[in-house]
Amino acid sequence: EESRAQLGFLQLHNWIDNRSRAVFVELTRYSPAVG
Repeated sequence: EESRAQLGFLQLHNWIDNRSRAVFVELTRYSPAVG
């Protein structure tokens, strides 16, 4: 849900359109078992 809202925001403000080739997403995952 949140990701769709973010993509909608980017489209609304012309950051991405039909000619956009890629959207890069950066994720950070925390695992307490690893530390």
